Amino acid sequence: MRLKYAAAAIAAAFSMNPMVAADNNTPQISFCKEPLPSSTTESPASEPVASIVQLAAENPFNSQPSSNMGCEETQTFTFYGSTFHACKDDVNQQLLNTFTLIGKIKQYEKEVLGLEETLNYLEYRSNRPGMEPTTVYLLSIVPENDTALDAVVVGIATDREYREPLTVATRLNSTVDDLLDEEAYYRAQGYDVYRRATSNFGLGCYLTPELMQRATEAIIAVVLEEDFHSNVRKNWHKYPKPDVEESTANLVSHAGAVEIVSQYIGEDTEIYRSAVKALEDYKRFSLFVVDAYNDYEAILTGGHADEERQRLTDELFERVKKTWPSITNPAALSDRLPYTRLFPLAYAVYEHQDNVRAFVDLMKEMPDSEYSAIGYMEKYCNGCSYSPLTRHVIE
Repeated sequence: MRLKYAAAAIAAAFSMNPMVAADNNTPQISFCKEPLPSSTTESPASEPVASIVQLAAENPFNSQPSSNMGCEETQTFTFYGSTFHACKDDVNQQLLNTFTLIGKIKQYEKEVLGLEETLNYLEYRSNRPGMEPTTVYLLSIVPENDTALDAVVVGIATDREYREPLTVATRLNSTVDDLLDEEAYYRAQGYDVYRRATSNFGLGCYLTPELMQRATEAIIAVVLEEDFHSNVRKNWHKYPKPDVEESTANLVSHAGAVEIVSQYIGEDTEIYRSAVKALEDYKRFSLFVVDAYNDYEAILTGGHADEERQRLTDELFERVKKTWPSITNPAALSDRLPYTRLFPLAYAVYEHQDNVRAFVDLMKEMPDSEYSAIGYMEKYCNGCSYSPLTRHVIE
């Protein structure tokens, strides 16, 4: 893979003193979603965050009561220009190391990628009672013989039973209903269903204990992806189709992680090798999902009798599960499509740019409609084209 980076800009971004005095203003944070894992295979062991962050002997924080964090006393401190907040009882060396890493990421975003500051990951929320991060529940429902390409999204705002008859693929989401009864109901009605939950989603988000346990390169990728999402919607005021926005955000997150690790940590490290592998794995995963979807669509449109169609579908997903066990049925496949379908095209555009900043600058001007966005990206991939029939990039 040909690496691309603006070496001088990245070096400058990480050359300043990491800690300066912080103010006492606690930000109002909402929530944020983490990207789907690129594979069910565990990543190689990586160096812990603490091994790459040298903290000052004295941490400059100010304590003050907080009305929105669920604790009586908070600590506020600044790393690389970003101000972070946590309950005093939660502050330890691991949290400070993670905040320092996130501060470096956010400085890279601003000074190298040209992104604007966001509120993502500036506040730590533990799992103690009253401080649990809000969870969003998602349920994909696919009727029999539906291709599941363009799912209808339905938000459930109250804890109630949703029992509407569905004729097309549908994705339910809710922060107040765990959707367990909906999952059981639609499964009993003969639909394919796939349910998952995440504590990080939306524009703005908390740092959570779960995220802190991830490998360094994975934390970098998560922060990059969500800050890119925030810039697309809040700062650029663009609202592209999910398949466009998710695919390009995943490209920025994985390629940006490689760029950061290459310059700041070094290429002769396990973290770098893992970051490169994650980028290549996500491309491979995207192609796998596209091929599985194409195979599923071919079964549905092949004119098979009902029994034969079901047999072929069962055989397909038995093969799929051997590579990605979480993709068990058409509903699980539908859940993955927005994150993967256009990733190979975004990757092809990135490969023909000098660095991640150049890719981000192109995305600022990308049209919102999927058809126009595909045509726009085709202009910047050195003559490649995207086939709507095979859903593959043709070089």
